[in-house]
Amino acid sequence: MKTIFRLSIIVCLAFTGAISNAQQVTSPVMTYVPDPSGVLHPLLGIAGAASLGGALNAGFGIRQAFIPPAHDYLLATVDGSSWPALIQIRDGNVTAQSIQQDGSTIDRVELSPAGSAAGLFSGSAGRIYVFRNLAAAPVLVGEFEVGQLGTVSAFAVSDSGNSVLVGVFDGNAGTLVLKNLGEQPHVVASVRHASAIQFLRQSDAAVIADDLDNKVYGFIDGQVFVIAGEKDGIATPVAVAVGGDNAKAFVINSGSQSVTKIGPYGVVAQPVHCDCTLTGFYATSTDSVFRVTDFSGGPVVLFDGNSPVPRMLLVPAGPQN
Repeated sequence: MKTIFRLSIIVCLAFTGAISNAQQVTSPVMTYVPDPSGVLHPLLGIAGAASLGGALNAGFGIRQAFIPPAHDYLLATVDGSSWPALIQIRDGNVTAQSIQQDGSTIDRVELSPAGSAAGLFSGSAGRIYVFRNLAAAPVLVGEFEVGQLGTVSAFAVSDSGNSVLVGVFDGNAGTLVLKNLGEQPHVVASVRHASAIQFLRQSDAAVIADDLDNKVYGFIDGQVFVIAGEKDGIATPVAVAVGGDNAKAFVINSGSQSVTKIGPYGVVAQPVHCDCTLTGFYATSTDSVFRVTDFSGGPVVLFDGNSPVPRMLLVPAGPQN
């Protein structure tokens, strides 16, 4: 197996939309951003000319929001609930729907790369609940039992919703396990500590970060192999994302507060540093452009992986009335 991870190219449609607030919004909405007070702000405009709009109050406190690129739904952890709520925003109106299946507590939410599926992990139940069709009528497509595998350090769900890739850790070493609907778990490889996993779009291939060995792995056709390491600037990687064409992957390095772009044929660009605290990849409607910092009243930072030279973009907060 070659040590260069040839990311397969899949043509995907990029869905964009504009949603109005209390007043008519003429700028396109790239995504929504939660703030510590429990409200959402639309991120308006385009990469390089964007701003945060005023608060959109849902009527309940939102602690975290998990938003697909098309932002046609949100999964939000809300005050007073052990499960995230399914939220839709239509013409400035916010509606919330419960998708709770049992009395367990959801500890982690991961969306598939296109947002067509979502995985909800409960440590107490030892399972991952996978949903599809969240933008219209949510359907629980499967419950993946993972409690017997060990302590889950990271997981990802495929766009089909039929597969989850799980990293488990025993305190010394880790393992990658693939689970497909209706099949027994399959041990893929040993990794020291999987800190982040992401499938490619409409694919069974994936990218995996290991924050103890400072490596990024590719997974394709049942094989796992290194595609970037410390010599490429990988330093405590904690988040990974993929581009819409599956030809690019991105890594957040918490050890250097930087983002690394891995291009076609495994070509690794110089890390792009930020004088900020990078908190994760949060998709926008623009392919390979991600929000990478949280909002606390001031500007937020976007990472633009589409630019010929990857760059950080500062997004100011607009009037917050």
